Order: sequence, then structure tokens, then C-alpha cells
Amino acid sequence: MATPFNPQALTLLSQITELSPFYNDSQPGAREKLLSLTHALTAAVELPSEAIQRIGWAEPARFAALKVAIDLQLFDQLAKSGDAGLSVADLATASKADPILICKSAEDYRMEFWRW
Repeated sequence: MATPFNPQALTLLSQITELSPFYNDSQPGAREKLLSLTHALTAAVELPSEAIQRIGWAEPARFAALKVAIDLQLFDQLAKSGDAGLSVADLATASKADPILICKSAEDYRMEFWRW
């Protein structure tokens, strides 16, 4: 079955392109507007079945990964480390958790702010 065409998606893509120089220059409000446009773009091109999968599968998994990170105090450890960040081994030692659990939580929540 062919994916239905939504002309709104092209308008949103154009708006995202027009916004890119403002985002690149770190202008106030550009990041928030970009987030809004990308959410609208997702809604414009996402099939109902994809929305159901995202809501029913992906979002609960992200919440569970976030809960694990909070319970293990990973954010506290990262905040203490400052800009240097922490390795997975350091986080595992500090939280007394298995490094595999740390990695899995990072993947599920797309935590990309620590050094590997």
C-alpha cells in the first residue's frame, strides 16, 4: 500500500529549511520553533499504525529507561562530572549497576551527553 501524500509536509520542510540559519546562529527561540516544526512534520507524515506503535511501544520504553537512569542517580553523577562527562564504566561504578544496563538505558533514552 502506498503511503498517502500530505502536502503539509512539504510546507513544514520548507519552514524547517528557512529556520536552519537561525538555529545555526543559536538565536533565541529557534531551537524551540525547530522542535515544534519537527513534531508537526512527524504528525504530518506518520501513519496511524506508526503512531500506535510509537505511543504503545517506544514511548513507554523511553519512560522506563528514564526511570532507571533516575533510580540509579545517573543524572546526579553526570551533573557532578561537569563538562568532562563520565564513561559508562565510571557511571556503572558510581551507581553500582551493570555497565550493560547503563548502556541499554542510554540507547533507549538516546542519552548522548556522556563520553564512551
